[in-house]
Amino acid sequence: MTDIVRSVLMTVELSRSYGRDTVKFGISEAVSIASGMDRREKYAGLLAQMHDQIEMFEREHSKMLSSHPANDPVTGTGTQLVRIPITSIIHENADGKERFKVKGGQFEKFGVQLYTDMKNFPDDFNPFELPYGAHDMTGKELGMVCEVVAGKPKRVTSLYWIKE
Repeated sequence: MTDIVRSVLMTVELSRSYGRDTVKFGISEAVSIASGMDRREKYAGLLAQMHDQIEMFEREHSKMLSSHPANDPVTGTGTQLVRIPITSIIHENADGKERFKVKGGQFEKFGVQLYTDMKNFPDDFNPFELPYGAHDMTGKELGMVCEVVAGKPKRVTSLYWIKE
């Protein structure tokens, strides 16, 4: 038996709020699909490409992005990216897994997850090379771009020097 292969135009779009500014990102590609699983794999691939676009945009335009003051609560039901000065980075081993949390601003108490696949950080500072423990970053002029969904932090998308 042969699978039926269909060619479709698959589009992924996402709007991100950067404080007062909103940027629309999107990607479209003609793909051949043979099954539901194939459709999910193609969508995941396009979504990954779009997230790469977003990270590149943030890296290239980080100084121009609007930022919330550290004490200004992030509200709303959508997804927002906010810039926050960092006060500490915690590197720990929890349940045999290496974990990183970044603290600062309104996320000082619990921190925001920094995933090890995040590659958007300054060339002269690699957070994943920090030894285990809590590292005070006060006065180091390091900031994070944090993805916030419905007012709750989801992940750190990039790190940057506040004064370059």
